Amino acid sequence: LLRGCRATRHRRGAAAMAEPPTLATAGRAAIAGDALARLQAEAEALGSLPADTAAELVGVAGRFLMVPADVDVVEQATTLAGKAGVAARAVKGGLRLLLEVLNGAIKHGCTSEDVAADLAVLGAGDVAARLAAEEWEGRGQDLAHRTATSAVTTSRLVDMSWSFGVSVATDEVAPVGETFLQLRLVLATGGGGRDNVYMELTLPQFYELLAQLQRAKAIMDFLASGA
Repeated sequence: LLRGCRATRHRRGAAAMAEPPTLATAGRAAIAGDALARLQAEAEALGSLPADTAAELVGVAGRFLMVPADVDVVEQATTLAGKAGVAARAVKGGLRLLLEVLNGAIKHGCTSEDVAADLAVLGAGDVAARLAAEEWEGRGQDLAHRTATSAVTTSRLVDMSWSFGVSVATDEVAPVGETFLQLRLVLATGGGGRDNVYMELTLPQFYELLAQLQRAKAIMDFLASGA
């Protein structure tokens, strides 16, 4: 019995010292610790889904990476969970993993074999790995080309202020008495400078902007958390 206990401790020690997996979609970097635990949990969630749900989820990930503005990933994940009768948490976890792996494949020029291998190593299962590889095989070149040709210079939003007003004089009759919003954005520029950007919006335009900002926040929260 004593020898058996020693052998068990030895095996556990060897497992603890095992090399962390190296993922192609992470730039051939070794993944360990909390990051690895999160990815493995999401891979397990993805692998637990029915094949048809996993296939739809892979399609959602590909479409989102292609045209983010056209796909509400939070709503899509919730809808798929209800349709399949599975926990929304599992669907959302699987979708986060797919987005991370496919986005990594874009950044690091990976092949469909790399995508399949990384998902298999993380524990997503053969079906999910194959589906993701097929999605990358079909969209990979388009995604890489779109990313390379759509570089956008962005500025950090430092501050913003707004004020409401009512139009009382205009060269057009219709807009008189309409409410509008004046918006000032303070953006950080290179070299520590700041730039003021002014916009004037009608109320419908303001509500549309607010809805877009709320949607963007929901997607950022979804991608950044395990909720």
